Amino acid sequence: MSSVGRDIENAIQSMLNISDEFANLQAKLDKANSDLNMLETLFSVSRYIGSDPETHVVLSVLADSIKGVFGTSSTQVIFDDQKRHLSISNELYEHFNFETLKKAVSDSLVIHDVSESSITTLDKGTLILIRLSVGDELYGFLACHWAFANELSKSSLVFLQIISTQVSMYLKSAKLIDEFKSLAVIDPLTGIYNRSYFSNIEATTQPILGESIIMFDIDHFKKINDTCGHQFGDEILKHFSKILARYSDTPGSFTFKFGGEEFVIKTDGGESKALHLADQVRKTFTEETGYTVSAGISTVGTSCCINSYSQLLKQADDALYVSKQCGRNKTTVSTSDIQVLKQSATSLSNLVSKSFRQQTSTSIFRFKLMNSTLLTEEQFEEVRTVFTGIARLYDEVFFTASLDVLLIVYGKIDVDQFVIRAFKTLKEQLSHISYDIHSLDAIFKEVIIHSSRVSELSQILGAELGYDAKVLNQIRLACEWHDVGKICTDPVIYSKTSPLTSKEYEVIKLHSWLSYSIAYNHPILSEFANWVLYHHEDFNGRGYYGIKGNDIPYPAQIISLVDKFDALTEHRCYRPAYSWQDALSILKEESVKFDSVLFNHFEKMIHKMMQEKPLVILDQNMIS
Repeated sequence: MSSVGRDIENAIQSMLNISDEFANLQAKLDKANSDLNMLETLFSVSRYIGSDPETHVVLSVLADSIKGVFGTSSTQVIFDDQKRHLSISNELYEHFNFETLKKAVSDSLVIHDVSESSITTLDKGTLILIRLSVGDELYGFLACHWAFANELSKSSLVFLQIISTQVSMYLKSAKLIDEFKSLAVIDPLTGIYNRSYFSNIEATTQPILGESIIMFDIDHFKKINDTCGHQFGDEILKHFSKILARYSDTPGSFTFKFGGEEFVIKTDGGESKALHLADQVRKTFTEETGYTVSAGISTVGTSCCINSYSQLLKQADDALYVSKQCGRNKTTVSTSDIQVLKQSATSLSNLVSKSFRQQTSTSIFRFKLMNSTLLTEEQFEEVRTVFTGIARLYDEVFFTASLDVLLIVYGKIDVDQFVIRAFKTLKEQLSHISYDIHSLDAIFKEVIIHSSRVSELSQILGAELGYDAKVLNQIRLACEWHDVGKICTDPVIYSKTSPLTSKEYEVIKLHSWLSYSIAYNHPILSEFANWVLYHHEDFNGRGYYGIKGNDIPYPAQIISLVDKFDALTEHRCYRPAYSWQDALSILKEESVKFDSVLFNHFEKMIHKMMQEKPLVILDQNMIS
């Protein structure tokens, strides 16, 4: 071979060597880039884990990072059924059985051809499975699948194992955090949510239309603890919480323990559903334990027209308070009447006190909401501003969550002109809310006159029975206050001339509690205000709240008997007055409602009075 040929051959060989060297350098560069990508991915996942985001965020970053570096067709953490909701995708779940993976994968497993494997139903490609665990606690498996055959380098497998260790540690810490969070919002005795969890809901969400709060309170629970011991009391609480969970196991319903023996159900579906649920809970609790429970309900859009959990909860609590005071073992639905009373009781008590002692120039108005509406707390403040503008500086305005308003106007006014001006203001400034305005002056006057007659006759009967001056004065005061709750009663129902529905009758029955609450706000009457509360109880237990016999205070029995007699001899919007003889005959036919000795005394007294001075009973207008 000539020297030229050898030179050419050497040159070619040198070029081949340079090409091989370049290829080696390129491979090393590619490997370095790959390792750099893996390191960047490791830092990226570590950064997300370190910032403590939600679990689904970490898993999403993990899957995207591994797909980007290794070109996997799918990457997923496989959890058991209880934690499956944590997964961001379900694409691989149908190809695995978790129990099979637990037996087959002790650390990591590389399957080069999945078609030859029995632990997955994937039909082609390469699969890597890495166990995610800390100690003996297993959290799941990292599954990386390539739809084609893929040879992984040793460094790639090491990287996946490192990142799997990080994810395992994250899942352990996330589990602990969840447990701590659970401890913070779960009542340790009953295992249901506590008040703290409700506060979280209250701070972050708003109730929806038709949502109800039902508040329960176990009756005489202190007595249960005192007589049977606190351990037995704890068992009663746990049993009641199980009953609540049983009846509230529906979407949108939650159960909370609020205090010692107070519980709450938050549910949707409207007032009727809530009332049915509450009564079922009460009935079941009594059947299974022999004890009773009281309940109060408030519903968004009916008793609560302000879109606020704090308002909704307050109305349910106030309704529960009514149940507890009216004999317990019952459910009370919050109404605008209860809310009006709660706001105005002290002022009404003062007004009634003055009205019995002197002539007062005062007008009372009830603004009744006529259309269905739901306001934010900011919009409610606008309503308050408008009504404050309708009133004068020295008048009093009382607002309710049902949006009914009570207005006490002090001083002599032209009622008709006032109503016209009020309607005009409401139409101009609150056009989206419809109100009807009721003057309560006639009701107030009727209550004062009727109560004065009942007071006079009850004092005479009390004297006949031998009560001293102190008790007679207390009877006088209780009689004067016994019907003042009618000022807070829905004026449409109170003035109805046709027969009442069962629901309307419940509204009327509530006036004895409304009257009691007004009386209780008086510094003198609070001591014997229960005489007012029980003035519609019958001796046979068929009265408003089921109190019977000698459990009814005797002065309350006196007021009850005289009240019924005076009501019969008084003209009412739904019937004319009876004569005193007919009234006595009617009461005699219903004598089981009264203590026999008391009724006999009363009957003799009326006959004697009518023989001596018949106008005492017949002239209803003699007392103003």
